[in-house]
Amino acid sequence: MVDLLAIMNSLIRLTSRNLNNILESIGEILYSHFLGFRKARLYIIFVKGSADHWKILMSYKRKELEIMTQAQFNKWCKIFTVTIAILLVVLVALLITLIVVKNADNDVHEIPDYISETTDTSNTRNPSTTENTTTQNTNTQTPETTPSLSEQLDVKYAAVYEWQKWYDDQDFGSEQMLYLYECCQTYDIPMEFMLALIATESSFRSGAEASTSSATGYCQVTKGTAEWVYEDLLRRGTYDVDNHRELMKNWKLNMDISTKLVSWLYNRWGSYEMAAQRYYGSTSDSANAAYADRIDVRMTELFNMTIADIEKN
Repeated sequence: MVDLLAIMNSLIRLTSRNLNNILESIGEILYSHFLGFRKARLYIIFVKGSADHWKILMSYKRKELEIMTQAQFNKWCKIFTVTIAILLVVLVALLITLIVVKNADNDVHEIPDYISETTDTSNTRNPSTTENTTTQNTNTQTPETTPSLSEQLDVKYAAVYEWQKWYDDQDFGSEQMLYLYECCQTYDIPMEFMLALIATESSFRSGAEASTSSATGYCQVTKGTAEWVYEDLLRRGTYDVDNHRELMKNWKLNMDISTKLVSWLYNRWGSYEMAAQRYYGSTSDSANAAYADRIDVRMTELFNMTIADIEKN
């Protein structure tokens, strides 16, 4: 306590005047605003009576009262020190308690490593099992199949089926479309050209017969032409000319002969325009040209293209 008093004595000597003013202002605030004494003044003055005697005087309404002796002050300092120490201890205990509780809470929410590893192991799927499950799920779903070639041709040349609705006895369907495509691929002929030719010749009727000639079938192949192509170009033996009508109503044979003939004519004359004219086979050039124009019109109606367009390709 002696050291404490010595420190206080030094501080008071250095700032006695300022300290008195500050304490006086604090006293006015306390008494005026908190204790209700509007005109009261509180003065706390440290007065040194002797080397071992201190007094704290309080002036209330300018009346000085001795409120604390040296012994009382020493006792008060001890009590104050002990109280502060207890408060500090309690505060430290509270802080320690809060820290412990917080750490405990974190420990509860944290998953230990061994538990995490166990959980991961239990949740880890066998690759083969996963693959099998995926396969099963895939099998249960409706597979997205790629359209067949026949379906693709039906979509691409749908105008042919629409065009047939205007006529009677048409029997050109998906099977005929697919076979004609195979013939065109074999003999390197544009599909659009052959479809336009069939539309011009028979309006897609496999049983069509010309009243003034032996022309029969989809492509209206005549007896002499069928015999020559069958025997000389296709080299399939002897053609039965007596059964020509029935043979040419066989739409597959009819397509074989006609596509082979168009291929030969194109290679011979160098253009589909001339191949169309020579296919007609009239002795009149104007009639042959008119026939090629009719095929050109059919191509435009069905596919919005002309013979000149396929020449470029």
